[in-house]
Amino acid sequence: MITLERGQLQRGARGLDVTVRSAKGCLRPLTPTWDMVKQCMAGTMGEAEYTRRYLAILNRVGLDTWGGLEELGHEFGGLRFLCYCPNRKFCHTHLLINYLLERWPEVYQDGRRPIDVPPEAPQTTVLDISKMETTESTDSD
Repeated sequence: MITLERGQLQRGARGLDVTVRSAKGCLRPLTPTWDMVKQCMAGTMGEAEYTRRYLAILNRVGLDTWGGLEELGHEFGGLRFLCYCPNRKFCHTHLLINYLLERWPEVYQDGRRPIDVPPEAPQTTVLDISKMETTESTDSD
């Protein structure tokens, strides 16, 4: 099993940068968009909408990226996703971890300390986002 954690990106932090600002290579597809980040920080996009949009991004990530991430996890004995958001706050790294845990429960395990997880994280799941996308396309027809 690959243990998943998250941390705050700062000088000396060890882990995988998954920020739109500075992620590189195979980690770029795992980032939110600049527009999402700016709207969330400005308070013009709520956590539920951000979650919906970010999970839609993750659903479009190719299997080669997920496979590369799994290889890194085995190589390093775990994965620690880094973002500028402080611990215990809403952050796409928590959504990414939850996505991996739900989609591949046989591969990943949660290594976050309960104290570091936001108390009121949106409960949208991989399955819910698929239903939302189906409903949206039906609604617009």
